[in-house]
Amino acid sequence: MADTNDIIIIGNGPACFTAAIYAATANYKLIVIETHRIDSDTYNFNGCDKICGLENTETCSSYIEKIKEQTKNFSVKIKNGKIKSFGYKNYLYKIEIGDETIYGKSLIIDDKEIFDKYIFNKIDGRMIFKKGCDLDGKETDVSKSVFLCGSADADVEKEAIVLAASGCIAALECKEFLGLIK
Repeated sequence: MADTNDIIIIGNGPACFTAAIYAATANYKLIVIETHRIDSDTYNFNGCDKICGLENTETCSSYIEKIKEQTKNFSVKIKNGKIKSFGYKNYLYKIEIGDETIYGKSLIIDDKEIFDKYIFNKIDGRMIFKKGCDLDGKETDVSKSVFLCGSADADVEKEAIVLAASGCIAALECKEFLGLIK
């Protein structure tokens, strides 16, 4: 088995990269899987130039490029590609992209399409994988190790600053979870 990441982050928006930066400052081993492209009609980027480090940012694409560059400055691995398969077994997430398999102890998801495809909410807020993804063959509740932010979190507004904050919160919740399983 390849090296196991503490955190796999899926997405390509302000929340995704903010989560990666916060997780990296805690020295967690992580990888970002870029799954979709943000378009300026999807989010309200007004005021994003007021975020520290993102001054003089005027467009959606320049905002994403700057925050992505900041993420790379923390030595975070960023992998581009379409997810071929997604699974969960023995408390590990297994994601195949191209010819690479990525393993992780926890997920931060900033991609509603990925969330809807592989996970669904059940009664009492539990998160259960869709049929075929839980390789243990059970209805495993993964709500303690999957954290939603940005476009995957239905309660989050689509304003850039709020999305970035949701990434921060997801990273902090994930850090708390990882502290419990050490």
